[in-house]
Amino acid sequence: MKHIAKAIDTLKKIGIEGIIIGSTCLDLTLNRRSIEGDIDLFVTSVSLIIEEEKIYKAAEENSWTIGTTSLGTPSITMNIYGEDISVDLYENVMDFYIPIEAIELCKRTSTINNVEVAYMALECWVV
Repeated sequence: MKHIAKAIDTLKKIGIEGIIIGSTCLDLTLNRRSIEGDIDLFVTSVSLIIEEEKIYKAAEENSWTIGTTSLGTPSITMNIYGEDISVDLYENVMDFYIPIEAIELCKRTSTINNVEVAYMALECWVV
């Protein structure tokens, strides 16, 4: 879990905040020690399309690898504690849509290594 906290904290420091969606919600709910796969982050602080250049610049400055998700949004791979952790960044784009009301209703938080991590409640993720 410390990898999630470090990734979220690192992104917060460059102005990217959001809520974890996808299978990592299960890892957080079950309090697993490690995660499987990548971290899917629905970004709530900036528009990924408008701020794309800022994200690419931050990736270059921090020696992160940057790619794209299947929706064309940025995917960042950062080395955290000797492991490559990929964070796929999402926002409401094309056929991908999460209503703000659902985010507000389903948001849960955990404090991991003094970092507040927001994620979707498992029952919302399954739906």
